Amino acid sequence: MNTPTTALAVQDLHVYYGESRILQGIDMDIATGCIAAIMGRNGVGKTTLIKTIVGLLQPRRGHIFIKGERAADWTPDLRARAGLGYVPQGREIFPKLTVLENLQIGLEARTDGLATIPENPIYDLFPALVDLKHQMGGNLSGGQQQQLAIARALVGDPDILILDEPTEGIQPSIILDIENALRRLKARGDLTIILVEHHFDFARQIADYFYIMDRGAIALHGPSHDLSDENIQQHLTF
Repeated sequence: MNTPTTALAVQDLHVYYGESRILQGIDMDIATGCIAAIMGRNGVGKTTLIKTIVGLLQPRRGHIFIKGERAADWTPDLRARAGLGYVPQGREIFPKLTVLENLQIGLEARTDGLATIPENPIYDLFPALVDLKHQMGGNLSGGQQQQLAIARALVGDPDILILDEPTEGIQPSIILDIENALRRLKARGDLTIILVEHHFDFARQIADYFYIMDRGAIALHGPSHDLSDENIQQHLTF
């Protein structure tokens, strides 16, 4: 299962809150360079799965592999240094730091010692941030904050970028900007993107592979071209 072409693998993952089981037997195998979308109704365990992958929650059973290395016992900072970039739901930028200071925090995840923001591709992907460098993060619009959060994760030079609900509460024009940025990142061929998303049309446009969750388990999965809209949406609507 853990070949060099596998960026992230999850095997038989079980996660509990107290005695309540939230995830039951999750299996995933996400190929290097693809965009994988994780979708499902509210409350099915999507964010719990992501928090477990990045190390914020501990599974009761199961294994997580990052680029073939067993990572279940790694702390979140070790996972970041191993190449896992994470943009949480709600963005969680630092509102009292400037855009530039927020971006500089992303440098902590790098292992090459780079101490300055790599302007290409960061400002190339998100040119709006250039004129906002000295603005406080809390003064940005929701869409600008989302761009900043993604850019901050990219400053860390990840091999795997995880985005939890990147279009939530974002105006359509910036959703399009984010979509274009993700397409350009995918075109590199070496960055794996894992996308938790509730906007079906957005995910359908860019995802290569879908994992559809229901009641803490994977109810449906497969390459985008093998799954019909109807098959996917039956697990998204109540």
